[in-house]
Amino acid sequence: MPKKVFAPGNRWLVAYLAFLSAFAPLSTDMYLPALPLLQRELQAPAVTINLTLVTFFLTYCIFLLIYGPLSDRYGRRPPLLVGVGLFIVACLTCALSQSAGMMIFGRVLQGAGAAAASAI
Repeated sequence: MPKKVFAPGNRWLVAYLAFLSAFAPLSTDMYLPALPLLQRELQAPAVTINLTLVTFFLTYCIFLLIYGPLSDRYGRRPPLLVGVGLFIVACLTCALSQSAGMMIFGRVLQGAGAAAASAI
């Protein structure tokens, strides 16, 4: 008999799926109000700080196309774990960044990691 997805023992699955689907929205919606503060803290022009958002979306879109074939080849779990791990490392990189260049690099990694959750 097949296992029910929403059985009492599998309630964690709903929370897990909600968490995964929130990667990209949280990476942008919570980030946008902080752009002026980020500009002040990193002492960078607004154009450079806006580049952090642009590079996130470009990387996110490119990696959406990459994770699909990877999940077909290796299954869902390994690419998803790599993507989530990459997202965590990217968040730490962004939190510890001392320059706009490092922040842009962290946002590129965030886009690559967030795409795994959306694609898979």
